[in-house]
Parts: sequence; structure tokens; C-alpha cells
Amino acid sequence: MIERVSSKRYEPPSIDLENKNSSHSLIVELTGRDKSILEVGTSTGYLSKILKERGNRIIGVEIDREAGEIARQYCEPMVIGDIEEIDLGEYIDQHSIDVIIFGDLLEHLRSPASVLENVKKYLRPEGYLVVSLPNVCHGDVLLNLLGGDLRYTSMGLLDETHLWFFGFKNIINLFNNCGYYVTYIPQVQYA
Repeated sequence: MIERVSSKRYEPPSIDLENKNSSHSLIVELTGRDKSILEVGTSTGYLSKILKERGNRIIGVEIDREAGEIARQYCEPMVIGDIEEIDLGEYIDQHSIDVIIFGDLLEHLRSPASVLENVKKYLRPEGYLVVSLPNVCHGDVLLNLLGGDLRYTSMGLLDETHLWFFGFKNIINLFNNCGYYVTYIPQVQYA
């Protein structure tokens, strides 16, 4: 039997859209306006709210029931459940989504490739993914490894809830192997 992984709620105190060294502001910028969006892992809807204010229609998916109920005010529909188990076809028509957002989520899934392959059918032909994914080959991690230290943390690059760790090449390969073409990779620096 596969053990069900629980979520860990994350909500930043604020999102500064002017800060281009923030995955949140980059997600908002890359998503754009007036689109049909599937946001997987809405948490309490802190990004959904901003996206909705920009004229977007957000379909939300959240595993944490309490957080999803808070996000419901920004999402229509709001699907409470595990993206690896739910049938999105009950809520979304094929080829109806402009943008699918995975904000720091794929590294928490048992099978990120399966999820990426599954959601592809919901994208319009010109649709695309906006993904934030930590690069474990970040200098901070490498320096600690060279010093003989691999320390998991409560959040960040070595978040103790991560099931997967990706280097830059692994990230590219993941998306290419799932039939996506990577076109733009902005990077943020961790403070």
C-alpha cells in the first residue's frame, strides 16, 4: 500500500510583484492576464487572488481541505484532493486551459512525470505550463555538501517534505520526456 503524503501549508507574508527575484512574482508575470488557469497546489489562494484580480479564471486543486476552502473564494471550481488521484476530467474539459501552474509542487509528488503527462490533455494547443521547481545543484547546497553536510530544512531547497530532487539537466529532461518543450527558464537566487 502506498502511504499518502500529507501537505504542508505554505503562505508567504506578502508577495512583492516588483521583486523579480521571487518565484511568486515570476509566476504571476509569466501567467499573464485574462486566461483560463489550472493552479495545482493553491494553498490558501494567495496566488489565485492576484491572478483573479488580473482577469484570470482559476480552477484550483489543493490537497489540504482547510487551505482549499480558503482558496475557494478565488477559484471556480475548487477541487479538494490529491492531484495524483483525482480525475480532473470531472471538472475540466480537454483542451480548455491556457496555463497550468505548478508552484513548488512537483518535487512533493510520488510521480511528477505521471502528473505532467496526465494534465497535458487539458491544455489548449497554444497553452503552456508555468512551473517553479527548486534546483538542488544550487551553490548553497553544493558548498554544504563539499563540507560534508546534507541538512534538511523545514522549507527551501532541502525541504524535508521533498520526495524528489532535481538538478538543472534533470528538470529539462523531466519536461522533455513528458512531451513539453522548455522555452524560458528564469532563475531566482535564494537569500
